[in-house]
Parts: sequence; C-alpha cells; structure tokens
Amino acid sequence: MIDAAFIVLIGFISFIAIAFRYGYKKSLAGLDQQIAEISLTVEKANQALLQAKEKHSYETQYSSLIENEINEIYKRIQHQIEEIRAQAAIDFEKAMQARTLNADSLMDRQRKEVIDALQNHITTAAIKVLEELFTNHLPAKIHNDINSASLTKLKTVFQNTTKEDAKDFIQKKIVNGN
Repeated sequence: MIDAAFIVLIGFISFIAIAFRYGYKKSLAGLDQQIAEISLTVEKANQALLQAKEKHSYETQYSSLIENEINEIYKRIQHQIEEIRAQAAIDFEKAMQARTLNADSLMDRQRKEVIDALQNHITTAAIKVLEELFTNHLPAKIHNDINSASLTKLKTVFQNTTKEDAKDFIQKKIVNGN
C-alpha cells in the first residue's frame, strides 16, 4: 500500500518540477531584466563618471589659468604700487625742497633787508657824527687832509672793485661760452 510519506514525497517532487519549470523561466527573465537594468545603471554611471572627469579636467585647467592670471594681475599691481610709492617719495622730496628753498630765500631777503636797514641807519648816524666833528671840532687843515686821504682811498677802492668786476665778467663769459 501506498504510504502517506511516499505521496508527500511525490507531491513535493512534482511541486518542485512544476515550480522549476515555470518559475525558472520567470526567475531567469526577472534576473535578465534586473541584469539589464543594472547594466543600464552602470553604463549611465560610467557616462556620468566620464563627464565628471572631463568637467573636472576642464575645471582644473581653467582653475590653473585663472590662478596664473590672478598671479599676473597681482604682480602688475605690486609693480604699480612700487611705482606709485617711488613717485610719491619723489614728489614729497620735491615739495620739501621747494618749501626749503622758499624758506631759505625768504630768510635771505629778510636778512638782506635787515642788513640794509642797519647799514643805512649806521651810515646816517656816522655821517651826522663826522659832520659835527668836522665842522665843530677840527681845524680846517686837518679837515682838508682827511678829505684828501678819503678821496685817495675811494679812488683805490673804486679801481680794485672795477678790476674784480671785470675779472668776474670775463670768468662768466668763459663759463657761458660767449
């Protein structure tokens, strides 16, 4: 007689055979479909990777160009800064020289004016004193001797001054080449 375990075994083997026959094709089709989807996803990922690599290469190249351009601009700016600093120093020095020259010329003019005023005052005072001395206190003979000595001295001074002026004129003419 047929044992219940035997029937279960035959039912199990039949189930496996039917499941294998119909399930194998469906599972293979499902696996093939998943493989195709995975292959498509991998291919898209590879394309995205290639595009990303190209973009990265382009960005790297562009970045190095921009960096070189920035460095060049920085060098030019530094050079311009140095030129501006040098020009500012030159302008400052010129301004200081001009102010110094103006101050020196102003001081020289004031000094000359003071000296001229003092000479005029001293000369006027000396003339008054000498006139009073000559007119009131000296005899006529001494008065005439002093006048003669003064005229001789003035003639000598005038001749020496004229000779020195002539020498200066000749030296200036030689220096100027005229």
